[in-house]
Amino acid sequence: MKIKKNIKLLIIFSLFIFSLTGLFALDNSMYVDSLHVSMDISEDNQYIINENYNFNYLSEHHGFFRVIPTDYAGSDFYVELKDIRCDEPFSVDRGNQSTTIKVGDADRTIKGEKEYNLIYTMDIGKNYSEEADGKTYAYYNLVGGSWDFPIKNISFEITFPKEIDPNAVSLTSGAFNSETYSGTVQISNDKKTIKGTIDVINPGEYLTLYVDLPVGYFSGERDALSSINRNFIILIVLSIIALLFTILQFYKYGRDDDIIEVESFKAPDGMNPMDLGYFVDKVVDTKDTTAMLFYWADNGYIKIEEQNDSPKKKKGKKEFLITKLKNLPSTCSQAEKLLFKAYFKNKSIGDSLLISSLKEKFVEDRNKAIAKEPIIFKGDKGLVEPKSAKAKKKILGFIFVLIVAMGVVPPGTESFKIIALSFLIAFATYLILSLLFSKLLNTSVTESKKKKFGIVLIIIIAIAFLTALNSIFYFTISPGTLGLKFGILNIITATLISILFELTEKRSEYATKTYGDVLGFKSFISYVEIDKLKLLIDEDPMFFYHTLSYAIVLGLEKQWYKKFETIDIPNNPGFLFYAPIGMGIPIDSFNDFSSSVTSSVNSSIASVQSSSSGGSSGGGFGGGGGGGW
Repeated sequence: MKIKKNIKLLIIFSLFIFSLTGLFALDNSMYVDSLHVSMDISEDNQYIINENYNFNYLSEHHGFFRVIPTDYAGSDFYVELKDIRCDEPFSVDRGNQSTTIKVGDADRTIKGEKEYNLIYTMDIGKNYSEEADGKTYAYYNLVGGSWDFPIKNISFEITFPKEIDPNAVSLTSGAFNSETYSGTVQISNDKKTIKGTIDVINPGEYLTLYVDLPVGYFSGERDALSSINRNFIILIVLSIIALLFTILQFYKYGRDDDIIEVESFKAPDGMNPMDLGYFVDKVVDTKDTTAMLFYWADNGYIKIEEQNDSPKKKKGKKEFLITKLKNLPSTCSQAEKLLFKAYFKNKSIGDSLLISSLKEKFVEDRNKAIAKEPIIFKGDKGLVEPKSAKAKKKILGFIFVLIVAMGVVPPGTESFKIIALSFLIAFATYLILSLLFSKLLNTSVTESKKKKFGIVLIIIIAIAFLTALNSIFYFTISPGTLGLKFGILNIITATLISILFELTEKRSEYATKTYGDVLGFKSFISYVEIDKLKLLIDEDPMFFYHTLSYAIVLGLEKQWYKKFETIDIPNNPGFLFYAPIGMGIPIDSFNDFSSSVTSSVNSSIASVQSSSSGGSSGGGFGGGGGGGW
């Protein structure tokens, strides 16, 4: 009879794996001389099975083992194996997808003939996919394909709780997917019992029974939730617990106070450009350290001079010389002092250097200075509310529990490699998303809308990639839609928790107030009107220079330059540029100098980085196989 292969394909594939073991692990030291299988099928779809073996051991053995599949990857079947009995000593090892019954005594060996009675119950449970198809069935491997020796003289007797249709009975034997039967079969007059015999089943071969039954034939069946489904539910529960805990921590500790933007004509008190750069995005980058040269020149510590007769000038490029005029005061931060030393290492007052001469050593010293910048924002100037920092640590603990669950819960993870890989994929998912969301949340002041959109686009691509990666991985260990559900659940949970994890870091009272001042200062640079700017220049002729270094940090230097195209301001002795003909300051020279420093530093950084490096045979429940020990 034709079988619904779309329902059973993955079950058959699962059992086919067992057959391969039998094909390539033959045991010539023993065989089964006869086997009788007696099976009573109850109305609630339980199979009470008695297997009577007559073994013939050609060499000394302790006994045999019986492997019975209980979980069928990708299906809705989970067989509960229970009430195991035997007339000889035995032990039971319940694996993730099968149960092994080991019969015999480790202190005693046997040679010759030996009879065993092995009794157990297979509770098949309710199969919802059968109801969807409008039919149900009894589908069982009387002999599985994973035995590693021949089984001869097989007889069987299967009793059903109600009448069956004789025309709906299918028996097959032989290699996997065979549709023939080489034995005898008869059905009792009351149409409840099937009896049959077959001469031999060789290693790798099956003896399979399939009987079509009407829906409703069984009643009161156990809810046969597969281990995959059970693990999936466990994972859902763990995910929800972790997510709810994260939401709770965010709601309690992570909600930022409202920022009040205060209009300001200058940077927050006590902040140099590098401090401001770190404050707005918690990173000190090249533009921040470049801005410090403008800051020092404005304050009289250095002089920046355009070299009009340099060789680069002939090639259409400009060269700049910076001269050390005096040392920084002792009140400066350690980070600022180290950065100044990085530019003027082994230089005395009055010594100069070309910007293009910055080499790898400069980058190393610059990085040491950058590493000291976070120290400035400690104590009263801490940027993060301490309670929110503790809340993030608590969330990490829950994330760790979730990751471990993802590494252990999925079926088929008996291999350490699979567990480790699952752990690493889950960890990578959280790490990548957390870093990306952190980057996005720290770009509100310095980056343009275009760059923010770029980061969002990267996050979307990352989520799509990680979704595919998770789904493919879990699909390999849980073929079918359930494996995909594992992957999708993982990425949804990772995304939500990663976002909330980053948002739980609440700004401190100092950071909230300072952020309002920074936003007000940024708005001033962006939108100040020319008339108001002229009034400020009248009060402080050097106002352009005082603000320039901070405008560079905020990415607004071009807007700041543009506002002075029609305003005449005096020269600053710290900047010796060749002014163009006409009103205003040498805007091009300022821009060229900034680009030149940035290009030189980036080239040095790149140099440092480059130098480091159906009813066919084999379908159905039961079966499996075994061997000697």
